[in-house]
Amino acid sequence: MSDKKPWDLDEDKDCIISDGSDDSDTDIEGELSMRYDKFCRNCLLRLNILISLLYSILDWDIFKYIDFNSVRAERSGILTDKLREFWTDLTISFDMLGCSCKFSITVIIEHKSYYDKYTLLQLLGYVVEYLKSKVKTNILGLPNVIPIFIYNGDKEIDIEEMFDNMFEELPKDTPADLREALTKLFNLTRPRYKPLFFNINEVDEETVEGCFEFILFIIIFKYKGDDFGVAFDHVIELIKEYRSTHKLTRSLLSFFLSVIEYSVGSPQVTEARVGKFSKAVDNEEFGGKMLTLQEKWKAEGIKIGEEKGKAKWKAEGKAEGKAEGIKSTAINLKQMGLPTNQIAKATGLSEREIENL
Repeated sequence: MSDKKPWDLDEDKDCIISDGSDDSDTDIEGELSMRYDKFCRNCLLRLNILISLLYSILDWDIFKYIDFNSVRAERSGILTDKLREFWTDLTISFDMLGCSCKFSITVIIEHKSYYDKYTLLQLLGYVVEYLKSKVKTNILGLPNVIPIFIYNGDKEIDIEEMFDNMFEELPKDTPADLREALTKLFNLTRPRYKPLFFNINEVDEETVEGCFEFILFIIIFKYKGDDFGVAFDHVIELIKEYRSTHKLTRSLLSFFLSVIEYSVGSPQVTEARVGKFSKAVDNEEFGGKMLTLQEKWKAEGIKIGEEKGKAKWKAEGKAEGKAEGIKSTAINLKQMGLPTNQIAKATGLSEREIENL
């Protein structure tokens, strides 16, 4: 009996999921301005990582029928160019086996590295816009869509209560009979759904099943701040261990490069740590690409592990992340048609700032 796992792809199989364009790599890096989303999208467009994710969140009776040879990323057109600066909006479809006629399922994936109480509204908006785009072309009915929410923010969230928490609370002095009647009415009339939820913070990287890249993906996203340096060291040790028993494929080497490009944004990843990472990989092709990257960093004025830049990186990163989170929420609410004054109340931005978004 074969020990091959679903994510163990043939060496000659293209691991990158194509969206049908010639410049998909450029788009991955260029459409998104936030470091987390760039790396997350890059990871999830790798077939073995996507398979590992679906294996973790789907029932086996669904997972076992997925035709992974049919997986394709779609340019759904859900987001405007401005929204693409902030959100991942990854739309992936695949066919199901075992049916007499072609049957497909689409997943829409959103990743958040910070808490946003409107995330479920955002995802619902994606689903609605995607379905609206299919009304004229799907004569047999609308496609089946599964929203997936990946989270690694600092704040704990309860996915069961998240949708209700978006709505305005009833005044404290609401008469009891009115409160009861309105609660029943709201429960009946409010849209209510729950996406598949993958909380990276709650995943045990020691026991989770998946490809090697998926395990590294979890470790890299799970640990932040001062813990990231320790996590990066752990990644280095895992690479050494893996390399002693496995062959390094080109796909894996390209993943290692994306890990480095993501990680150098952290002040915890010093030049010494980058050197240890390269030594652990111990591959001539990888070493050559690392030299190219280092020349690029030099040209851009990036000095890895420079003490002087650490405080600045932390302050700017924290401020930028908070500002982008507020701005992205405002843009989403604006797209949903909420009045400017209500958006201002919810986000703290001025009405003029909102009008200029």
